Amino acid sequence: MLLLLKDSDLLVIPSQADESFGLTAIEAMLCNNAIVSTNIGGLPETIGENGGCGFYVDRDNSKDFQKKLFILLRTREAQKDGRKWTSEGA
Repeated sequence: MLLLLKDSDLLVIPSQADESFGLTAIEAMLCNNAIVSTNIGGLPETIGENGGCGFYVDRDNSKDFQKKLFILLRTREAQKDGRKWTSEGA
């Protein structure tokens, strides 16, 4: 999985069920990937404030999910923030 993340810029986590901790999100941030995810379980806490390392949206709001995905495709700042957040030992 890490090899794929290293070659990526963005990770999409469209979870529909609770996740206790977002290990995949942490791995993605370590590889400088921005994230768009649903706001299920521990993912919002892992990703942090909306717009920082990525975005999370309500799992039933596909239009907002699409909007946030396009924002991340257009910007690299969220990727830099993700790497900084994980490097600081969060």
